[in-house]
Amino acid sequence: MPSSPANEENKLNKKKFPTLLFLLLPIVIIGVAFSYSQPFAAVPAATGETSVISNSQLVAATYPSGIKCPTGTKPSGGWPLIFIVNGNCYKSVGTGGLAGDAETQLLATKQVCTAQIAHSDIVRASDIDNIVKTKMIPLIQKNSSFINAQKIGGVGFSAGGGVVSYLGTDWASGIDPVTKTNYNFRVGAILNLYGPLRLDRSNATDATGNITGGGGLLYLQETRKNANSTVDIPNIRQWDNPNCYCAARGATQCRCDAASTQYLNAYLTAYNTDPSKRTCSFYSDDANLVAMSPTDYIQNNKPTHVAEMYLCGGWKDSNVDYDMNVNQVLQWWLPQYRKIVRADDGHGFPLSVCTAAASAAGTVLPIAWLTQELNVLGSFPPATH
Repeated sequence: MPSSPANEENKLNKKKFPTLLFLLLPIVIIGVAFSYSQPFAAVPAATGETSVISNSQLVAATYPSGIKCPTGTKPSGGWPLIFIVNGNCYKSVGTGGLAGDAETQLLATKQVCTAQIAHSDIVRASDIDNIVKTKMIPLIQKNSSFINAQKIGGVGFSAGGGVVSYLGTDWASGIDPVTKTNYNFRVGAILNLYGPLRLDRSNATDATGNITGGGGLLYLQETRKNANSTVDIPNIRQWDNPNCYCAARGATQCRCDAASTQYLNAYLTAYNTDPSKRTCSFYSDDANLVAMSPTDYIQNNKPTHVAEMYLCGGWKDSNVDYDMNVNQVLQWWLPQYRKIVRADDGHGFPLSVCTAAASAAGTVLPIAWLTQELNVLGSFPPATH
């Protein structure tokens, strides 16, 4: 029996409905997903109307910016934040490498936030100040809801150790050493892996005038280069000692005066004025060497607070002499605010070498020390002389 026009129309509509639903379903799904993907939140406005927090604002408030932090509930007051800096004799550095390895180990503790700091050539001390002001302070300020600005730390390798030590002395109280602007942060602890603490041409002596080995980098290298026996320390360091190394770790041994000759000729402005042919970027005039030296700052300014210091160096290091750095730490950091570890290695070793040396010596391991001491607040005065 033939169908009526009404029945035929009903049949046609039934056929169309699944097709239409199939076409509309993706639009419905996309709309729902879009609404959930836009983290807008309505908040009361002063006018009684509804204002809106933008997506970018909410993301900035929800996730750390430019730093890495543990997942989960943050501690009361926020996480400590540790800046990590590679070394390249103060020339430009990127991230990764030794700094990247250290960051991985720090984040594995789930106790701190981290930020690797890349920078361009450091020529003068003012360049380090600019690194602090343009790279470190913005990260502190942008992440105030995640980190504790009173628990700032640093890890640095070679020249990077010098940079974080500068941060932990010249900037320890969060105050610009030049303009005296207070940026309201505090540096609590520093892990310095073979970074120079004093770069100047001063020699350091004890109370009776005997050379202690705590003089400046340029004093050591220039005196040793000229085969001057006044740099000698009995049973510790001799200018003609055959156990120096003329390059980084893994190099063959050579006499110490030869190592200093190579170091000075290749690295420093006083000996090679062509920056494209120098290994180092910093100027070696006396004023700049003093300004770049963390322990010169302590000596000349007598600050009320400096960051605690964990120094790790190698006796095979002909670039930044281990004994020179050790005597600087002994002279300017009180016993309760310092740790010193000697590693059986040369310049450029990774954090794992320091950790192994600390373990063998029965000393607290560097990362354990750093994460622990960053949670100790207060002012840490330097030694006075």
